[in-house]
Amino acid sequence: MKGVAIVPLGLEDAAREELEGLGASEAEVLKGAVLFQIKDCEELAKIAYVSQSADRVLFHLAHFSFADIRKDVEKHIGKVENFGDFAFEGMSFRASCERRGEHGFSSPDVEKLLGDALHRLMKREYGVDAAVKMASPDVTFFASIVDDSFALGIDFTGFDAGKRDYKIFLTPVSVRGTISYGLLRYAGYRKKHTLLDPFVNDGAIVIEAALYASGKPVQFYRKDKLAFARLAPFREKGVSSLFESIDKKIKKEKLPISGFDAAFQYVDYGRKNAKIAGVEKVVYLSRVESEWLDIKFREKSVDRIVTKIPEPSRKLVSKDVQKLYGELFYQAEYILKDDGKVGVLCRDLAVLEPHYAKYGFVIERQKDVWTGEQRLCMAILVKWK
Repeated sequence: MKGVAIVPLGLEDAAREELEGLGASEAEVLKGAVLFQIKDCEELAKIAYVSQSADRVLFHLAHFSFADIRKDVEKHIGKVENFGDFAFEGMSFRASCERRGEHGFSSPDVEKLLGDALHRLMKREYGVDAAVKMASPDVTFFASIVDDSFALGIDFTGFDAGKRDYKIFLTPVSVRGTISYGLLRYAGYRKKHTLLDPFVNDGAIVIEAALYASGKPVQFYRKDKLAFARLAPFREKGVSSLFESIDKKIKKEKLPISGFDAAFQYVDYGRKNAKIAGVEKVVYLSRVESEWLDIKFREKSVDRIVTKIPEPSRKLVSKDVQKLYGELFYQAEYILKDDGKVGVLCRDLAVLEPHYAKYGFVIERQKDVWTGEQRLCMAILVKWK
């Protein structure tokens, strides 16, 4: 059987890497999605529970490129054959659509079109006259449209997982949890690494690293909201044993993960969000200005520095921001291991060039990612050899 992970644009490769580590195989990158093979529904449910890169995880029904949305949806929905395990008499359903790109139709247009086509399919193929239910239906059919690419599946997640439940205390530059995790993946962060975020913001990078390194599922506190528990394959046997098999592997020892910031408010936000995520005891968050990093870390002791760089604002003038950039790479040159890497998320990489070049860093790779309509740049920098 196949699954589909819906992901932020630009994070498809990071998601593929994560999914393969979670037991998926034959992963194929689509626009804003990753298609993969998985053993069974239980393994797909586990991915929905723990994946940090996916906004949603779906049981795959169809994917195709379209020219005429109405004709192509009717054509491909009529060919869906693998829905039988999810259909039962008296079931309720809804169709949901998320669009990215410019289109001559709206998401509600697609939802109605899709709902009508699926209702006919269920009645014709399985004799099920399913009722539409907008709140907590038995089955949610989710369609992801990116430009002319259409992916359809049964929603195993049930909500936008990119909006983390721990992110209660936010800043004006907070980004989605999936993007914070994607930056860690892009930087090659591994569980054994010593990690530093010198501009902690709301704590998301530190928290995502801690969830990954400790094995704590990102949906640990949203078990009751996960949609797969309402699906037919789980209605009789339940999902308690599935959760227990994963939760018993959570590690509780302190991790070499640190988050610093010169602003106490941001450190406080990070601590509060880490507590909500249940990882406050395994990470270190403190008010430390970047110029003191060489006091906190020995020479060549840090594997990865991963951060969303600060930008000029009403509270932080451009001159002070430039000073922070220079201090970051001055300190990184000292505390970073020779094979260490700096991963940054920013809007304009060019503003960093005078500073990283001065201290012997070069760009190893870079790529654009998208959060809504906003383009961000992820870049990995290494010491020049």
